[in-house]
Amino acid sequence: VLPAFTLGVQPPRPPTHDMKTGYDTYPTAGERWNLTTVLWKAQHQESLLGVHLSWRANPHVVFEYVKRGGWNLEYAFDKLRGDQPIVMAAVTQDGRALEYASNALKNNEAIVMAAVTQDGRALEYASN
Repeated sequence: VLPAFTLGVQPPRPPTHDMKTGYDTYPTAGERWNLTTVLWKAQHQESLLGVHLSWRANPHVVFEYVKRGGWNLEYAFDKLRGDQPIVMAAVTQDGRALEYASNALKNNEAIVMAAVTQDGRALEYASN
């Protein structure tokens, strides 16, 4: 991922800390989000759950999130759960992410081996 300044785009507003709740706040939905902002969030926030649905269908965004937390595959659109590079990145990071892969990839030997190597308990999610 290229830094925002190389793309000619201003970097997104950094998170601010809310003293009442103790949580960091990120740019709100009212602010304009572009791919640079969403990819920045992927590097600074773990869950894809907080990302707008339209971005969960973007393979670049989902790939960045599953690299950080394979379990984020659960929140990706179904079409991307069948994308081999995305699923491979997810199961390499967290083998039990195999649970959320498409049925075709649950039967893929390379995917299953990567998942089981990372976490032996992933075998229960493999197809016959």
